[in-house]
Amino acid sequence: MNKATEGLKRLRHLDPAIMTATLHTLWRDTRSLGWLVGEFYRKELQYHGRVGDRAQPDQLHALTGEQLDAAKPVLESRLVHPQTRLELRNTPHLPYFLFGWLDMSGKDAPVEWVKDYTRDDANFVKFLLQMRSWSMSDRVYYPLRKANISTFLDWDQTLQRLGKIEAGEISGAMATDIAEIRQAIEEGKERGD
Repeated sequence: MNKATEGLKRLRHLDPAIMTATLHTLWRDTRSLGWLVGEFYRKELQYHGRVGDRAQPDQLHALTGEQLDAAKPVLESRLVHPQTRLELRNTPHLPYFLFGWLDMSGKDAPVEWVKDYTRDDANFVKFLLQMRSWSMSDRVYYPLRKANISTFLDWDQTLQRLGKIEAGEISGAMATDIAEIRQAIEEGKERGD
């Protein structure tokens, strides 16, 4: 658990008025939406038992249910702003953010954003690179899992589009990126893929 979450958990019990003001600032002004939505808010949704199967006892929650509910419209209003939507393209750990957004708002808004973002071939390739996860055994691997992509884009269409881009006239950098994606797809194959 990070220090911000621990501090909020303490503040929640010590001074509700300061906690309210702190949360107001957090929801409206935090620049790192990737952390805020993909890590902090998503974990609270899980801890409250609203998504997944990770419900936790109340003493582990940083937020009350009311505070969690109050944050959603503020965060969603930030995510519809055109400038914010452009900046999301450079969000570190994009998969965490997208799955957090999905847990918070449902599938429509994040899927719409991904389709808009990936309209351009260069952004499509960048998106696939961003959606890789990592694992380690004898070395570090960066697999691209069908399940992660299929949540936002049709997997078969993704593979077809990647092949079409690869077959066209592309730069050396784009060819290198596509080779990395191809390797990541192989590393990410699950049984039955």
